[in-house]
Amino acid sequence: GTSLGGMLGIILAGGPLRDRITHLIVHNACPGNVGAISETLRDKIAYMANPPRVENLTELKEYYRKLWTPSVENMTEEELNRFTVNSAQRLGDGETMPSYDPECIEPLLLSEVPADDHYEFWENITANLLIIRSSDSIFLPLESYQQMLSLQPEAEKVDSDQPHFPLIDSSLETRTIREFLIEGKESNGSIDLPLYTNDPKFGPIADL
Repeated sequence: GTSLGGMLGIILAGGPLRDRITHLIVHNACPGNVGAISETLRDKIAYMANPPRVENLTELKEYYRKLWTPSVENMTEEELNRFTVNSAQRLGDGETMPSYDPECIEPLLLSEVPADDHYEFWENITANLLIIRSSDSIFLPLESYQQMLSLQPEAEKVDSDQPHFPLIDSSLETRTIREFLIEGKESNGSIDLPLYTNDPKFGPIADL
């Protein structure tokens, strides 16, 4: 899981689904995020609670560029294009907006649970673990990362120089994930993902 998905995965794998989850990949998420969001992060999340409705994907790309600066500074335009296309939804009136439910942000803004309340779930996980952390991640600070490793010393890890966005497209990341999920089978090279496509639900995207 990535970000919120990673937080949910931690709680499920260390709680009600502990005996059913065998492998958990956590990308830029930590057990303390649910209740301990820094003021800087709260500002970003508050911004996400009111996503824009825009005319095209180019405008949406600029929204993401503004929202996630400086994380996007190391991304190529092709990578940002791909992220934009895969993070967009076309509305019935033809406008485009980010592809998430704004109401899912509200609990994060209201949460006052102490940061360490969820580490008990992390410590309780028996599944095989793989942690992927971006060097500039605001969702998995270094101190939290080190605490996670101290509680689960057998966890595999990938220290990535990618920005926060869950591209997972480098050969190191994809090869590690394949080997983690398919133990004993050969893995060679990276997953071949198109940078973006003319998906009919968006219409032509030549403006990107």
